[in-house]
Amino acid sequence: PANEVYHKKQNALKAMPQSLRDALFMHVWAVILVIKWYKRPQIKQLTMMVHPTDIIEGNKVFEKWVKDELNLWSECFDKPEYHEDRYMLEEQFAKYLPAALQFYPVEGRPTFADVKKYIPDVINDCQVYRITGDSDDDSENIKWNAHRMNILIGAQMLNRGFTVEKLATT
Repeated sequence: PANEVYHKKQNALKAMPQSLRDALFMHVWAVILVIKWYKRPQIKQLTMMVHPTDIIEGNKVFEKWVKDELNLWSECFDKPEYHEDRYMLEEQFAKYLPAALQFYPVEGRPTFADVKKYIPDVINDCQVYRITGDSDDDSENIKWNAHRMNILIGAQMLNRGFTVEKLATT
């Protein structure tokens, strides 16, 4: 939505846009379904690309939001199953599963109960990289198969000949 598009002067967002949070939920499901449930042998990891702005400082803000969200999710899943925070987060994940499953044949689709056990593992097996072309970015340090889930946040470098391996979510 237009009100969630970052612009340094016209729409300097103060919090992570809901559409980015939605995409994170869907990307976690993509990793779980492709790698854990359907076990596609040729796919060891999936990548999400976030391209919010061509301004390096704006990309750093998005990097922080994504890392903070994933850390929050990880902390929630560290709590006992009966804890309210964990229960609420599981409910949010359950809400996104039908949309993620629409890309797969009806026969063999998992239920939430079948796949919820994979959520913490995938969240904790994630690496976030900032690809902006400045001196402290991660463009030279990407280890594609070291983690099941990679998230690239970047600017113009992601538009100009940069190869993103196993891109599943943008």
